[in-house]
Amino acid sequence: VHETDFEERGAITLPRVQGEAHALSLFAGRAYVAIGRDLRVVDILNPDQPIEIARYRAPDDILAIYVHPPYVSLAANSAGIINLLEAHPPNHLYLPGIQRQAQP
Repeated sequence: VHETDFEERGAITLPRVQGEAHALSLFAGRAYVAIGRDLRVVDILNPDQPIEIARYRAPDDILAIYVHPPYVSLAANSAGIINLLEAHPPNHLYLPGIQRQAQP
């Protein structure tokens, strides 16, 4: 095993999120980071200046992330699988095809 030194190029503090990252997916210059119930999408094309570009709060803890554009699928503990549709420009994530029942 060859030991390698790493140099930190850039860092981002994600506001209003407490806890440790439990899932990470990288795709097309973006990092999809799950911290508890929060999904944060970070543009990492410039490693010296990462920028948060989207966020989503799931109904339960996010355990896994799978990116298949334009969708992002989350395994969210007791909430099951959640499919998100990524908007363009990518500053919001939406739940596709959700219909709400009319309230009496």
